[in-house]
Amino acid sequence: MSWNDAAKPTSLYEGLSAELKKALVTLDTHDELDQYIIWLKRGDNKIRARAAECKESSSTWRSPTTRTATTPKLAAPPTTTTTATGTQAGPMDLSVG
Repeated sequence: MSWNDAAKPTSLYEGLSAELKKALVTLDTHDELDQYIIWLKRGDNKIRARAAECKESSSTWRSPTTRTATTPKLAAPPTTTTTATGTQAGPMDLSVG
């Protein structure tokens, strides 16, 4: 299969990453395929280096600790001293309740 000169850059472009395609917006097109490939390699290397740098710096950054909400413990009902429960010495208090 032989490629004509116009098809080579077009085919090459189709295989580029989205980041490199974004970088091409500012590039004047090269007349020579060899120069175009050199520029693409440099651009790709810079993009990869920056991505590695960002990944490295994000792994050293620590987010504030997230505190989980704790359910407040319900207080025990107040204990009253009464003879209605039958645990107190003395006569049973029948006035409760």
